[in-house]
Amino acid sequence: MAQDLTKLFNQFAGKEIPMVEKTRKIGPNVKGVYLEVNLADPKYPVLQEMEKTAKANGLELSLLWQGRAQTDDLRPDRITAYIKKGADGKYRVSDKFKIG
Repeated sequence: MAQDLTKLFNQFAGKEIPMVEKTRKIGPNVKGVYLEVNLADPKYPVLQEMEKTAKANGLELSLLWQGRAQTDDLRPDRITAYIKKGADGKYRVSDKFKIG
């Protein structure tokens, strides 16, 4: 399956994904802050194409980036794509994809 994933999804590797970063307070009784990162536009064209490719191949798309929670369940019908922040501060689709 790994070779199929490469063939299907490497076309997206390196594509920029707009993200929004916000510094948030941990809580009223806890000192400190954390960085919350979210998609700027869940309907961004690259994401829509990734979703379309996944569905056309019987898969559900899951996106992960630093700070986003991941489930522990393994599903053979789910492809996980990773979004990484580059040295230039921009977020891009990684070349790492996995089933599960």
